[in-house]
Amino acid sequence: MPIWSTSSFLGAFDPSITIYIVDVYLSPKFTATKLSSGNITDKIDVFEDRVKGWMLNQARALFESGKPDARHAGMAALAVIFPYFEMLAQYQQGKGSDGRSKEFFKQGFLATFQMDNGAPKEEIASDIYDQVRCGLFHEAITKNRVVIWGNRERSIRIRSTGDKFSIFICPEKLVEDVVTAFELYLAKLHDPAETVLRSSFEQFWDFQSGTLNPMVPSEQELQVLPT
Repeated sequence: MPIWSTSSFLGAFDPSITIYIVDVYLSPKFTATKLSSGNITDKIDVFEDRVKGWMLNQARALFESGKPDARHAGMAALAVIFPYFEMLAQYQQGKGSDGRSKEFFKQGFLATFQMDNGAPKEEIASDIYDQVRCGLFHEAITKNRVVIWGNRERSIRIRSTGDKFSIFICPEKLVEDVVTAFELYLAKLHDPAETVLRSSFEQFWDFQSGTLNPMVPSEQELQVLPT
């Protein structure tokens, strides 16, 4: 979503004054002019800057603050990072996840983590969707089978007995693992040989960012004119 930056807010409520919007930031570093070429490399650059600057770096910063409360940052970090998986799957498939959030989440999650806990991978991804993703998104907290702990050996452990199970998550390690996986995905996106991956990325990017469903206004629309 674009962030608007104006040169001044003075006179904003005076209809006789024209206010010019000078920049439309599409990511922390890049304005709309970055995409004027239509080149996929520029699209990937903005995408990378968005995901890192608005998500991954913010999640990491929760643990790097040095404040005493940083040890309680796990839940907030999960809330920041968990949209990543569904987002990733949309770019991988080249289409939106409307009405299919669980399916897309599972694909993105399994593309990021190689789970090996003696249970089917699909089943583990489903449990994490229900217990973590849905808990955070709908109740602002993980559900009753999730344990947040500080063991950095692995991001996620599943312990089960019969039909009962618990999901142990180390948020700090999980964030770092997602950062690593994202770098691998970016490397593939920048590889011209990855034609299918790049095509899917660009298809969803164009839809989500405005080529098929315009979001960025024209130069004329970037002026707030007097009534």
